Amino acid sequence: TRSFRFGKNIAQAASTVLKTFFGETRPVLGLDKPDAIVPNLNADELTYVCRTNATIFEQGAFAAQQGQKIALAARRFEQFLEEILDTYYLYAGQVSKIRDKRIARFRDFKTLLEFASLIDPELESKAQIVMKHGNRVPTMVRDIQNASVVMVEEADVLLTTCHKAKGMEWENVVVAGDFADLFDNTGTPLPVGTSADPPTQNGKPIRFVEKDEVNLIYVAMTRSMANLMIRSPD
Repeated sequence: TRSFRFGKNIAQAASTVLKTFFGETRPVLGLDKPDAIVPNLNADELTYVCRTNATIFEQGAFAAQQGQKIALAARRFEQFLEEILDTYYLYAGQVSKIRDKRIARFRDFKTLLEFASLIDPELESKAQIVMKHGNRVPTMVRDIQNASVVMVEEADVLLTTCHKAKGMEWENVVVAGDFADLFDNTGTPLPVGTSADPPTQNGKPIRFVEKDEVNLIYVAMTRSMANLMIRSPD
């Protein structure tokens, strides 16, 4: 239960999540070192931990517009962007521009979307990005490409999904606002359940938060070694 990553403040917040949603009685223990949970975080180097690729893309475009250098954790950003761009070309009917053979095999965007929704969640997320931003996609990709660096150490902003962040740590972490909401409209913690075993009240289904979603938030917030900002759900 002891972490050698952060201090007492982040440890207390992590303990609160585990106690509130899982009934855990053993507290997470931190080191005797300075750390803080802050409402705003401005630092030379920031890591954004996001739940979805869509948020990574949008945060990358925003950072690029601010003149910041950006990098993607765990793999090269360029490949990620090229896949989004090729998906856009299929969406826009510009098939001759597609370089990815996997995407080029689909006869149209609708077919890709039907396939991805059943078999390929990562491809589906790229399709959702394209549908949301439409004809702005090429400009957004170009802005991100111009701001991207290969070496993570050179970046002002590092972007990662929560899944890729497991086992990693950074000084300054922002938990993006695309994680599940843990509370109802009155601020009361939601009961925890699963789709296979949803909680009920008086025999009727009630709003709940998936157990895996709570786990993701716990992982995201415990990546910080010093400063942590948690954005409210979008």
